[in-house]
This record gives sequence, C-alpha cells and structure tokens, in this order.
Amino acid sequence: MSLFFSKPIIAKVETITDDSKNPEDVFLGRDVWSSLYLRDSRAAIWIRPTSNGINRQQAQGLLCWATCDPRVSSLAVPSSWFFKNHNVTTGICVEVTKAEHETLQEVVLSAATPEAFMVASSQRSALENWLFEQCTSIIRDGGNMSLPLSTFSAGGSSSGWPPFYSYQVYLTLPGRQGIARRGVTRFMVITPRTEPVVENKSLSSSQDNWQENLEISESFLVSSTLSAQPTTLTDTDLSGVTFRVKPLTSLVDPQLDDISIYIRTGDLRLLGVLNRDWVVAQHVASGTSRMVRVCALDGMDFLQHYAMLSPSMLFNLCPSFSDRTVVRVSPLGSDPHLVPVAKCISLSRVSSPLSNSRKYEPFYMAAIRSYFTTSRRLVKRGDIIALSINVDSALDPYWVLPEHHHGPRHLASALVYFVVWSVECHPNGSEVEQLHGKRVSAPATLDFGCFVDVEGTRIVQVGAHTSRIPDMYRYLGIGHSIYFSPSEADQLSQLSNASSLGGAIKSIHPSILLKGARGTGKSTAAMRVARKLGLHVVEVNCYDFLSEGELGVESLRAWLDGAFDCSPSVIVIRHFHALYQLVQRTGEGGALWQCLQRVIDNVSSEVVVIATMSDMVAMPGSVSFVSEMQDKALDEHARLNLLLEQLHSDKLIHVLGQDVSVMSLALQMAALVASDIVHLVLQTRILSVASTWCVMTETILQAGQFETVLHGVRTSSAQSMGMPSIPSVQWEDIGGLADVKTEILDTVQLPLDHPELFQQGLKKRSGVLLYGPPGTGKTLLAKAVATSCSLNFLSIKGPELLNMYIGESEANVRRVFQKARDARPCIIFFDELDSVAPKRGNQGDSGGVMDRIVSQLLAELDGIGAEEAGVFVIGATNRPDLLDSALLRPGRFDRMIYLGVSCDHNAQLAILQALTRRFKLHPTMDLHAIACQCPMTYTGADFYALCADAILHALSRKVQILEAKRNQLNTLQHSEISSQFYISEMVSAGDMEVTVAMEDFMVALQELTPSISEKELEYYISIQNKLHSGS
Repeated sequence: MSLFFSKPIIAKVETITDDSKNPEDVFLGRDVWSSLYLRDSRAAIWIRPTSNGINRQQAQGLLCWATCDPRVSSLAVPSSWFFKNHNVTTGICVEVTKAEHETLQEVVLSAATPEAFMVASSQRSALENWLFEQCTSIIRDGGNMSLPLSTFSAGGSSSGWPPFYSYQVYLTLPGRQGIARRGVTRFMVITPRTEPVVENKSLSSSQDNWQENLEISESFLVSSTLSAQPTTLTDTDLSGVTFRVKPLTSLVDPQLDDISIYIRTGDLRLLGVLNRDWVVAQHVASGTSRMVRVCALDGMDFLQHYAMLSPSMLFNLCPSFSDRTVVRVSPLGSDPHLVPVAKCISLSRVSSPLSNSRKYEPFYMAAIRSYFTTSRRLVKRGDIIALSINVDSALDPYWVLPEHHHGPRHLASALVYFVVWSVECHPNGSEVEQLHGKRVSAPATLDFGCFVDVEGTRIVQVGAHTSRIPDMYRYLGIGHSIYFSPSEADQLSQLSNASSLGGAIKSIHPSILLKGARGTGKSTAAMRVARKLGLHVVEVNCYDFLSEGELGVESLRAWLDGAFDCSPSVIVIRHFHALYQLVQRTGEGGALWQCLQRVIDNVSSEVVVIATMSDMVAMPGSVSFVSEMQDKALDEHARLNLLLEQLHSDKLIHVLGQDVSVMSLALQMAALVASDIVHLVLQTRILSVASTWCVMTETILQAGQFETVLHGVRTSSAQSMGMPSIPSVQWEDIGGLADVKTEILDTVQLPLDHPELFQQGLKKRSGVLLYGPPGTGKTLLAKAVATSCSLNFLSIKGPELLNMYIGESEANVRRVFQKARDARPCIIFFDELDSVAPKRGNQGDSGGVMDRIVSQLLAELDGIGAEEAGVFVIGATNRPDLLDSALLRPGRFDRMIYLGVSCDHNAQLAILQALTRRFKLHPTMDLHAIACQCPMTYTGADFYALCADAILHALSRKVQILEAKRNQLNTLQHSEISSQFYISEMVSAGDMEVTVAMEDFMVALQELTPSISEKELEYYISIQNKLHSGS
C-alpha cells in the first residue's frame, strides 16, 4: 500500500568521505530519515534522480542501504560511487522512497574461473552462509561479487590460489536488484561463460573511443583566435565536418533537444569544439543552416561521423529527410550571448483535426506557455513546433487546467503543431556582434535564429496555416507502433508522394483499399505511413454514422469537409464494408454510400483516401480504387521484427530475461495477428510488474511469463476463431507403429529440413492419407508428427465445413487452407474425410454442395503442391473406398498409409507400455502376460479402455481400503470421523497412492468387449489389398 500512498522525499546529493564499515551505504539527514519513518539503524531505500534534464535510462531507481548521519543535511553518497555507473552525482536532486519488499527470489551466479565454480559446487553451504549473513551489499544484475578464501574450508593457506573467488550476477528475479534472505532466495552457480563479460557495453565502447581519439590537433588549440575586422558570415565561410544524420527515437533532454545536435565524444576533436559549444549545422543538399549546440552522447549506439537530432529539429533543417541526409557542422564558439533575443514572434496554428477544434484550444494554448517557460528556446522563421496535449482531459467535465503548465508529459496523447510565422529581432544597440573570433553583422545572426525570452519577447498567435509536419509520436512516446510490411509501406509512400506532385498527377484521385483480417494493423500501417510522410491523419469510422440515419450524411459531409481543410492529409475510412453490407441487407444507408463514393471519386490531389475492410467481403464494381492491397498474415520473420519492436519500445522499464528466446517465441506465435502479439507483450509486462515489488526499477520479463500469457492467447484464439496450435503429443504416447512413423516423417520433415532439394522444380508431396479401422490412432499419430516437427496443427472435422448457404461451404474450405498458410509451418488434419469428399455424382443433394466441396478441396490441394514448403495435409478415413478417386491421384493424397491392429503380442505390449508409463504399477505386474491374453482384434482405443478400466478398479480398491480403516477408527471412538476430514487430515500422501496390480487388469480384461470383430477386420484388410494392388 505504501507504493500508492507514500510520497517520495526530494533530497540534494552531497559527498562524504568513506569512513563506514559498509562502503556502499548512503547517509541521510535526520529530517529525511524521520520523514521516511525509518526506525531501524540501517534501512533499505530507493533513490532515483528527478526527471528534469535527464533521460529515462538515468532516471532508473537504485536500491541501497542507508543510515542516519547528523553531519548530513539531506543525502550524502560515498565518494566511491563516482567510480561506478550509478548515475548519481553531486548537486543533483533525487527522490528518496522507503523500500518495502526488496527480497530476491532467485539469483544465478556465473563463476569467473573453473576453480570458483568447483569450490562453490562442493561447499554450497559455505557459499550460502556468506551470502545470507556476511554479504552487506545490494545484489544487482550484472554486478560482480568477490568472496574471500576464508569463506571456504579449501585452502586459504595455499599461495597458488587467488586471494578471492570472483562471481558475476548473471540473473536476478523478480527484479534486477535486491537483497538475499535465507529461506526465500534461491542461489544457483553456473559454469564460467566462454564469452568475455562486459559490464556496460555503452560505457566500454565510449572509453575505447575516447582512448582512440586522444590526439588533440593544433587547430583545436588556436580556434579562439580573434579577428578585429567585422565580417558577414555567409555559407561560403562554413567549412566543417560532414555527418550523416538520424532522428532521435526517444527524449534525451526535454530542455535542450530542440537546439542540440548529438555526436560521439570522439567526434568532438574532429570539430575542434568542446561539449555544448555552439556550431552551425547546414543541410548540404538544400543549403539550409541553423545554429545548434553540439552535445556528446555515447549512450546511444551509432557509428562515427553520425549525428542525431530531434525529429522537429531535423524537419526544420531538412523537411525532405531520407536515410542519406548529410549535414555539415562548423564550429562557432561557446559564448551564449552571441545569439540575439527576439522582440516579437508570431506563431501560426497548423491546421489539423485537433487544432481546428475549439474544445482543445485552452489545452494547446497552455502547451505554448509551458513550452516557452520551461526552457529558453531558439526559433527561426518557418520552424515547426510540436506541442503535446492530453485530449482525454477535454472530455472530462471536472478537469481543471493547471495555471502554469499543461500536465505531466506522460499524460500526453496527441500532438498539435505551430509554425513560426515571423521573427522580429530585439534591438541591442550594437550593429555587430562577436561570433567565434569574427565580427558578424546582426542580419547574419538573425539567419540562424533568435532566442525567446519569456520576459522580453512578445508571442502572438495569428491565424492558421497548412503544412506538412514531422513525426514526433515515437520520439515523445505517444501511441504504440505496430510492424507493417516494408513492401506495403513503399507502395503507400510512393502513392502518397505522387499525390502532392501536381501536373499530370492531378488527373489521378489517390485512393487505396487495404484488405485484411481484423487485427492485422491496416489502420495503424496507414497512420504510420502518413506520419512518416508528414501528413495529417483524419480517421472516419463508418460504424459511427450508421445509427444516425439521415443526420449521419450531414455529419459525414461535415467531417470530410474538415479533413480537406487539413490538407495535405490522409483520410482513413475504417470498416468501409459496413455501409455496403447495410445497403445490401436492409436497403438503408444509400445516402452515406453515395457520399463516400463522391469523396473517393472527387478527392483533391493533396488528400489521400485509404479505406480498410475485411478480406471476406466482396466490394461492388461501382467503387474503384487506384490501388488495392492485401494485408497478409505475418510470417516468422515479420513476427520476429514485430516482437523485437514491441520489446524495444519500453526496454528501459522492462528488461528481457536471460532465459527468453525471442526466436522461439516468434515461432510459437504462428497464426497470431499483429494485435495479438502487441496484446501478448502488454500482458506479459503486466504480469511482470505484478510479480515485482517496486516500479522504480526495471522489471524482468521471464520465459515462464511469456509461456503463460502465450498459452492463454493461443487457447482463446483457437477456441473462438479455430486458430492452429502446436499439440503436446509425444512419440512416447504412441506404442508401436515404428514403420508408419518413419514413412510419414519422410513426407513431412524432408521439405522442412532440406528445402533446397525442391527448388530445382521437384514437386513435394504434401498429402498423406491414413486409413484403417476406427480406433487405431490416426488422429494421435498426426498430432505426434506435428509435435515432433514443431508444426502447428489444425484439426477439421468433415461436417464442420458444411453450410446451408450457397457458396459458404466452399468458402469454408478456402478459409481453412488460408489459416494454415498464415500459420506456416502447419498440418491440416481432415478427420472423417469420407463425409466431406465422397465420390462426385452419387449424392442426392439438390444443390450439388458436396461436389463443389470436392472440387474446391482438389483445387486447394493442387495449390499447396505448387507453393513453398510449409503446409501439409493429412486425411483420416475408415472407408477409403468411398472417397472421390481424384483425391488419390499423385500430388494430392498420393501417400496412403494403412493403420491396422497389432500384428503380434509384442506390438500389443508396446501399446500397453506407452499407455501405462505414467501409472504406478505393482512390482509383480507383468504387462507381457496381459498382452498375451489379449485377442488380436484389439485396437489402440481398446487398449486405452483396458488401461482406463484397470486404473478405475485400482482406485475403487484403494477407496475400499481407506473406508475400512475409517470404519475401524469409528468403532474405537465416540464421535464419527467424516470421510472428508479423514482424507484431508489423517491420510498421508503414501496412503493415497494408487497402485495398479495384476488383478485389476484381469478384471478389466474380462469386462472389455472388442470394438471390431474379426469379420470387420477382414473387410478392412481386403480394402488394403485392393488399394495396394490397384496402385
């Protein structure tokens, strides 16, 4: 409860000499100590730097021990902390919170040497005693631990041994830092890792880069030489170093990102500048230049001669950004007074659905105030300014807008843009200003921008303006990104770019139809492409206008007119098929349909219309789009990319555990759409947070949590939508059938393991027909094949495909095969195939539905053989003589496998051993003797019934024994003991074990009747001989 009701204490960090016996302890002043209600002499606390001016990685919580010290006014840390990567330095403010639940449940240590592993394995109790009783430090994931020789009884006297044994903390659960307690924490020591261990990759790489670039050139030392003659700085004076630029993907410093360019520390020498010096950044292609501050940033993983800017800065510098954009950076100096202060700036609102709505006006006006008051901004005429607002607050009638700010950044849910329309420089009484050794006239510095001073600059908001906008959503952490196909993005980008060219393109009305199943990310892909191209997004949901009747036409027309005012824009019409279906069913909604038709046919060249619809709905020919795209299911590579993107989006809060295999997860997510994968990652994060004690530190996403959530998602999808799933049937569950196993694996596993064999035109065999008497294990065998090959399994009963409506039965067949393609690699198992694919021409149905199903099934089987490996079809039937002969031709069900009864008693023994491998058998039990007494007509289902009856008899016998003991106790007591109390309180676990004896099988054998007779078995054998002789 303290997590929700305790308020953190803000303390300023001081430095104190390490004079305590615990060198990692921090010291709190008496006021802070009493405010946290700490009663022990040594307590655990969380400290975290405040979020002002730092990035999210530096703001992670740190668990540490604390003691009260009267010499300290607020909070003091030992000087040894500055040699560690704790992100806590002198002078910064931190939040201090009492730690309630900090005990770790599991700690995995990696021994640094084989000797350390051997001594920890042989003397585990000594290791645990030191960790639980003598270790006074906080255990952190990735940290190092040194145990003295005296900890173990093996040799502190030998000079050949090292003075201590080293271990690295390889994994901690459920959090990344905590305390070990006896009886709660479980330790595990693993062998030394073969790869060299690097504690902090970014820190080590930055140190290497620093050592690599220690040489200081003479130009750096003489860069401050002054010139006495006034000059005007022009583009020809800009000679510097070129950098290839990339946009920042997350906030680094909210106050400085808009005026900063980030490079590696080693690249500062190339420029001859120091950190936070002023430079001129010039876009090489267009010549646009602006004044920025260069900042060293080694935490990001980018190469030499690469620079990173905020998306808004990059858009203002070069609106047509591409991956090959090059910026030339030239040094200016470090004097902050060289940039003039603006007297007045005019801001024009960029037209968008949010900025054009008056109900959001107070929010974006407050955002403007907050933007210019929180930091000193550098603006230039034509700059685009992005402001984040919380649109949900406008819907709350009780929301009161704060007076000085518009709320926390993490509550932002949308963006509003403004453009700097004009800038008037503040007169400073001087015609020239000194700029890096040159006397530069004021108009030249005005070309690089002016500072906005809240007290001295007048800010005016004038009118509205149409403009493209930068993509700031990912950078500001607003919304969630979903992976989409690169080919689809390229087509959308090309068409959207063509829509703004004019000329001959004006005769083309840009419109796109996206078709796909629900949850595949159609609308999200359209929105992401629009944001990437700098277009506004106007979303129209057709279901919102269906219930309004005639008023819906006017609402739709007004909505679309507003979308045209926001051009260049993208109109996303969701559920486009809803209107057409309404017209087809009831005849209503014709006016809405005609309104949308006119919009699609007469849209302007600066507006792109993207409609989304289900792929199962056919559209009329009267509506035509310039381009139609099919949103296909995610393959394994796409699922991997989406999973990595979702895990990377919040990697500073949720860390992937060492036991998680992303490749394996992507393989198990077959047949899941994009929304399912996003939901899976979100639910795993929720489960991880629920198992972690504090949200101030990172939570670890464990493999078991992924498996739990994935099982729930797959189960719900399989039950509601018939999605394929990987079964859990092993070959040990099947007795015998060794020859059948080899034959069927040759058909299924060979194309998967060696696809190169089928690239030379060789047609693979994808159809296997299992036939034989009922109960011989045809379904079980197909599931075992899917499990052993890690294939998804889609089981279809024959009657499930039948539908009373014309054409729906054939559509069901197509949907089954499409689900299998989406879940590749997958096995389609048709049970009772004879009921859905009988001989054509012999059916008495008036509509000929059975004949059409057979024809559709044949077409799908031929298509599978021509496609790449990944979909296999296994059919099962008791009557293969009733099947249509076309199904048994080569390329379809050309591999026919007979599954009959056991041919001898040894085969029957193998079945009994497979069925009883989880039973507890009596020592005198002889399964071979039981098998010798079974008739040769027993099928696998008969043996299953035999074993089930035997264990039921054993259970009944156990109940009788327990009841007899209870009755005997009741005769010795006055009060009667109930059966429930006797079993729960008085019976041990050993007494509850059920042991199957020989007599149980004998009783079950006498009561069991074979499922097929000898005459029926002879009939199935005759069918086998007939098919084999015919082939």
